[in-house]
Amino acid sequence: MRKLVIFGTEVLLYCIAAVAFFQGFQIAISNLLDFSFMTMLIPMFGTYWAITYWLFAYHTFLHTEDEEKRKKLLFGNGIGFIAVGLLLLIGAIINMSMGKYYFGLINFLFPIDLILLNLLGIALGVLMLLKKDSIIKLICPIVKEEKMHPALAISKAIGGSLYILVSLYLFGGYLLKYGFLQADREGFGFALLFLALVFVSYIALAYREARIMVDMDKPLERKKRLIIETCFVSLISVLSLVIIIVNFTPAAQYISTCFEPYFILDYIGSVNLAPWLVSVPVTAAAWLNFVFFLKKKD
Repeated sequence: MRKLVIFGTEVLLYCIAAVAFFQGFQIAISNLLDFSFMTMLIPMFGTYWAITYWLFAYHTFLHTEDEEKRKKLLFGNGIGFIAVGLLLLIGAIINMSMGKYYFGLINFLFPIDLILLNLLGIALGVLMLLKKDSIIKLICPIVKEEKMHPALAISKAIGGSLYILVSLYLFGGYLLKYGFLQADREGFGFALLFLALVFVSYIALAYREARIMVDMDKPLERKKRLIIETCFVSLISVLSLVIIIVNFTPAAQYISTCFEPYFILDYIGSVNLAPWLVSVPVTAAAWLNFVFFLKKKD
């Protein structure tokens, strides 16, 4: 039951981080070519993106078994939480005092949400520094830490991080109803199908990760696990291939025109980056997981 609560906390944090990451990206991209507003924008999108840092820190902690490593993680992230929170808090207060922020600019809590989130980050950092032993006892690892070749570990970390960032953006946009604002445009049905393919591939990989956690105490036989891993990597690869093929058809234009607020880089630059950005990370993460499984010894 405790592991279920710990995993449920990560899922909840993921949902919050998704909304915040998407919102932060929209703020950052709004003045992409004009740096005159950066001093005002950095505390805004920095605060929202800090929640993604919380998610990565929590996820890493859950996937680390060695007690000494866990203490080092708490110490390092504790310092990081405090430093990031203080810098962004000072930036937000300065902008508020200069009248650059006004209530309701981003959401109904703005700019109070910037103050509260940064104070929370600082408080969490202090808690990690002062209560390391208590946190280690309370929050147990939910998966077994497995050794792998350093090159594979680095590749898996990079691929997994890219997958998480893109999935946060996609899911955050979905929760905020972005990308469904241009339903009256030509080709919306095709664009919706494209987005469905993307979500299926990401959900498949997320489900695969969840199953590993559920089966941790009673791992499946290698043959059964091989069948499952093969099915997942095949499904994700086929879906990603379809997405890439779409990028070379005339229908690709509908992706940027129908989902203008969703894939804003495509719309601004009149390019079709979205199919690559959404398919490469999930495919890379799936294949890295598959290669890791094949190389792992029972």
